[in-house]
Amino acid sequence: MNMSLEEILRALLARWLRVLLTFGVVTALVLAVSLALPARYESTATLALEINGTDAIGGQAMFKPAGAVSTYIATQADILKSEDAARRALRSLGLHENPAWQAKWRDKTEGRIDLESWIAAALLRDLDVRPGRDSNVLNLSYVSSDAQFSAAVANAFVQAYVESTLQMRVEPARQFNRFFAERAQPLREALEAARARLSAYEKEAGVAVVPGAAFGLPGHFRISYAAADAMVEEGMKRLKDACAKLG
Repeated sequence: MNMSLEEILRALLARWLRVLLTFGVVTALVLAVSLALPARYESTATLALEINGTDAIGGQAMFKPAGAVSTYIATQADILKSEDAARRALRSLGLHENPAWQAKWRDKTEGRIDLESWIAAALLRDLDVRPGRDSNVLNLSYVSSDAQFSAAVANAFVQAYVESTLQMRVEPARQFNRFFAERAQPLREALEAARARLSAYEKEAGVAVVPGAAFGLPGHFRISYAAADAMVEEGMKRLKDACAKLG
């Protein structure tokens, strides 16, 4: 059945009370729900990722092919949303020592779950990390019922991300240093022992020489003198005897 505009207006006017009542009920319900729900505050932070540049630790240039950029950004987002980052954030905020959080943890878990693990999971539930569209930016947001707490958590996650990425770059260098230090230690000790034996032998023989390695002639030694001929002859005799004893 086709109705003209005039007929539609007449129908609405005939039912104006019902339409007004429906509108009022819907408005009241929306207002009631809005008042009943706790306030939610969102804090945001933005991270600009260094795609190409110089490694701050190694000093080497870093270049990533175009196809690897999206993977790199996704990896950084995963680091930001990791439990390790959440643990760093909660520790910096002192939540693991906060009596209110400890009470929530006991009430929810009865102590069956590690405290830091439970708080980290709780923080991650309200954390959102999204890569920027066609950019090397990560957008982080955290929502809670407390505006100051939301801002503190967002900033704590940013700091945790910086610390995590720095540690990931520094730790391999530390491992290499430990590796070479462990293997160089016996050589260093052997060198010091050889120098001590040489010094003792020079003292015993009454001579003093400079290793030739210091002048680019390993396997040789250097002698310097400025004395009378008799003293030079005595010195050369001592050097000859000392070398003869060495075989």
